[in-house]
Amino acid sequence: ANGSINLTTTPAGNYNYFWSNGASTQDISGLIAGTYTVTVYSSGVGCVSTLSIIILNANSGTLTQTHVNATCGNANGSINLTVSPSGNYNYLWSNGATTQDINNLLAGTYTVTVSNSTGCSNSLSVIVTGTSAPFIIASASNASCGLSNGYIVTTTSGGVPPYSYIWNNGSTISILQSIPAGVYSVTVYDQNQCSGTTAITVGQNNITPVAVIQSGSATFCSGGTAVLVVSPLGNSYQWTKNNVNIAGATNSTYTGNNTGTYACVVTYTGCGPITSNGIQLTKLATPTATVTANGPTTFCVGQSVVLNVNIQASVTYQWRKNGVSIAGATNSSYTATTTGNYRCLVTKTTTSCTKLSNNIAVTVNCREEEMQNENAFTFYPNPFNTTLTVQLNDISTITVYNVLGQKLIEIKDADGEIMIGNELKSGMYFLEVRVNNEVISSQRIVKAE
Repeated sequence: ANGSINLTTTPAGNYNYFWSNGASTQDISGLIAGTYTVTVYSSGVGCVSTLSIIILNANSGTLTQTHVNATCGNANGSINLTVSPSGNYNYLWSNGATTQDINNLLAGTYTVTVSNSTGCSNSLSVIVTGTSAPFIIASASNASCGLSNGYIVTTTSGGVPPYSYIWNNGSTISILQSIPAGVYSVTVYDQNQCSGTTAITVGQNNITPVAVIQSGSATFCSGGTAVLVVSPLGNSYQWTKNNVNIAGATNSTYTGNNTGTYACVVTYTGCGPITSNGIQLTKLATPTATVTANGPTTFCVGQSVVLNVNIQASVTYQWRKNGVSIAGATNSSYTATTTGNYRCLVTKTTTSCTKLSNNIAVTVNCREEEMQNENAFTFYPNPFNTTLTVQLNDISTITVYNVLGQKLIEIKDADGEIMIGNELKSGMYFLEVRVNNEVISSQRIVKAE
């Protein structure tokens, strides 16, 4: 409604205007196409004049189109627009284009507004349809142990089935099986030869056996060990030392007792053999200990024998008599003057490893028995109220008898300080001490009330 009528009356004067659309002004505007009639009255004279005017539509052109739909999910659609009658027109498309025709279109709705120089316009909407390209989802299972035991499964949607497959390894099916680790790509074509491509990696799962020390230590002295174990468990095992198979070492555990690098070769289902990490075991330097007597080991009281242990570097010595360390006896030689079993404990200072020597038995004859009776043991207090303390200087057997000769207490292999009598009732008893099954003393003892 943008038409208008500009009315001119002559001669000039005062007139009244009555339009067929109800307007009462000389000029009218905001009109649509149609016939408008005006009646003009001359004031004071009564003269009447009538005029009809036809308002036409300015021509904005008739719009027609042909189009090409998009395919394969690509921007390859187009619209060819025709405007009649021909002329100079302005074009504005909904995608921002200002040309009469538009190309490189995705599927969608496109609207064009065409206007002429008078400002008249016309619009047209065009639907460009399209087909999607195949869309591929791929999932993979990794290969293991360097074998060709991985696989890939694909799922395809979109496009127009049926689909065809071309893999970079030459396969033409949707599933790849029994494949090694690697990168795989597939191109899928639909019925219209639209295509989609995807790539996926098949990884490598390696089983790695790990050997550890289950018990013991990586360093040990002579006679020491370290128990090794491998995991995860497999089907078969072979332990090696310094890369050489150990005969019979075919369990998941192995006890090492020498210096070397130990590893386990494990076979798993569908995988192997695989060698574990190596564990270094070290057997520390252990001293030797050999005692010899520099003379006879049987002699009378007042005589002696010198005992010698083999001399070594970086060691300490501790002599023992009947299993008890002798205070101050820390040289490589010791002079024995009394009956007993003598040994020497040798310690390597750099490793703390020890070695106990062989045993040398020394026997003192002649008046030794008298000396033993005097010095083999002491006891106190006597009488005693609760317990009697017996101080032994040699390994002995202690026996307590009642006055009827019945054995009440017997302690074998006693040594050092022994406390007895707590279980005895008050009364008189006899204490007997034996060394090497020989009675060296029998004493009367009394437990007070």
